[in-house]
Amino acid sequence: MVQYTSNHSHGNGNGTAAQRSRHGANDGTPFGDAPVLPEMPGMHNTVVPFNFHGNLTSLRHPRRPMVPLRADEHLFIALGLDMASCPRGEPACQGDEKTIVATMNNVSFHLSPITTPLLEAHYDHTGHMDDALLELPYRPPRAFNFTDSALIPEGPKEALLEATSRQQ
Repeated sequence: MVQYTSNHSHGNGNGTAAQRSRHGANDGTPFGDAPVLPEMPGMHNTVVPFNFHGNLTSLRHPRRPMVPLRADEHLFIALGLDMASCPRGEPACQGDEKTIVATMNNVSFHLSPITTPLLEAHYDHTGHMDDALLELPYRPPRAFNFTDSALIPEGPKEALLEATSRQQ
């Protein structure tokens, strides 16, 4: 098992990456060799991540399945960003520091059908972005406080989808 963490909470402003490697579950086998880790950008360096994300154009690859052109399921995904206290005893934490925590989805809900996918409207100029954005709901079907950490359950929440369905 190899675990990676990116830590920007202390130090000289350069991002550091911590790695732990363990073979088996408490079987006493030695730690593995540390793999070569990429140099992380500084905490306030916005140019590197902007260039990386701005240059992503496709996930198309000959060894990967093609992205379906038609979706059977339309889902709304909520992303949250918060600060959490660093767990005591973590080697990456020092003192009463806080770490950035991201959550995805708390609970998803189904969208009404969108006639033109947003990426298609943007890249292929096959539809108007304003029309596609107007079709998105303004709020979930029921009120939910996405920022209250007491309401966020531990662990994943899953929904069964048909094996042949395509999600958007």
